[in-house]
Parts: sequence; C-alpha cells; structure tokens
Amino acid sequence: MSAFDGNRDGFVDGREINDAREFGAGDVNRDGALNRAEFSRVDNPREFNQYDTNRDGLVDTPEFARGEAVEHQYGL
Repeated sequence: MSAFDGNRDGFVDGREINDAREFGAGDVNRDGALNRAEFSRVDNPREFNQYDTNRDGLVDTPEFARGEAVEHQYGL
C-alpha cells in the first residue's frame, strides 16, 4: 500500500496522486524527505511543524502523506 493512500482504501485516487507529485516536486535533493526550504516550495511553511511529527527537522513521505490526508479530510 502506498503511503499516499490516505484513506487506506487500497487505491491511490487523483488527489493522492497529486500529493505524491507535490512531494516529489518539493524534494529537490531527492533524499526522500523535505527540509524546511523544500517544504516551503510546496506547502505553507507555517505548517511544517504540524507535518514533522517526529520532530527530526524533516518531513518524510509518510509524514507528508498523513498531513495531506488530514488537510483533505477537513477540506483545507
């Protein structure tokens, strides 16, 4: 199952595909995580700490996918 399957239905829908593309576009150095500068390229920089749930200074794929799923759930 893809980390971007936010609703865990076994399918990656259009919105989830866009989330994956957004993450890929932000991950400039292709290390599989977004630092603050990379995150700011694709999302509101004020939300970085909400996405960085393990507080390591990076937003990895599962953290980004969970953050986006929450935003979609609440229509943000």
